[in-house]
Amino acid sequence: MNLGYTFRDKIYRRLRQDRMGSRALYSVAASLYWLTRVGKLYTGTRIVEIPWVLRQLRMLGHGGDKVLQLGNVILKQALTSYQVEVVDLDAEETSGTDLEVHKADIREVSLPQNYFDVALSISTLEHIGLMEPRFPDGDELAADIVSQALKPGGVFLLSVPFGRPVVLNKFRVYDRARLDFLTRDRFSNVEQHFYVWNKLRWHRVSSEEAETVGFLNNNPSTNLGLALVKGRKK
Repeated sequence: MNLGYTFRDKIYRRLRQDRMGSRALYSVAASLYWLTRVGKLYTGTRIVEIPWVLRQLRMLGHGGDKVLQLGNVILKQALTSYQVEVVDLDAEETSGTDLEVHKADIREVSLPQNYFDVALSISTLEHIGLMEPRFPDGDELAADIVSQALKPGGVFLLSVPFGRPVVLNKFRVYDRARLDFLTRDRFSNVEQHFYVWNKLRWHRVSSEEAETVGFLNNNPSTNLGLALVKGRKK
């Protein structure tokens, strides 16, 4: 038995199923997962994304809001005061009192319009449309669906790989031009923050600096740049 894989798998299941809401606990678990996964000192983007989203939700301060979640990344325990609807091809949970799950591509789900207060897409948008059957502009269509589902003034929190732009088999790496294209006609008051992995930690940098980064050891599964985007539906 591969003990390293077993340990890594257990951490992954805790991250996805136990739905820890503590930023400190999540950061420790995410660090352990990534350290064992790539065998190098790299903690993965979740250690930046999860605390940022939790902080944004606290700043909004609207308990009971309706939340649309693309992908199953943000942990349910952190969203106990919200009504959450998840759209995820790999969903592992069944529907519950405050959690409705669609195990499907967002393009295949009929969502109510002008209904949700918040939409979350954490490391998810970059995959949409790249699985079979392929739909190259799936991310643009997903942004349209999110915009239509949000109430006017509703908030979209988004994170994607960022750096030298490329479209691979399973995900895209975005640059500033593509992010602006996805948001400018759909969302206002857009905030964008950029991070790059540098030696021991993630550093916040300018978009120009972030656009120069590539992959960890040229491995096209581990991007070294990250964009965090917040916008309000027009």
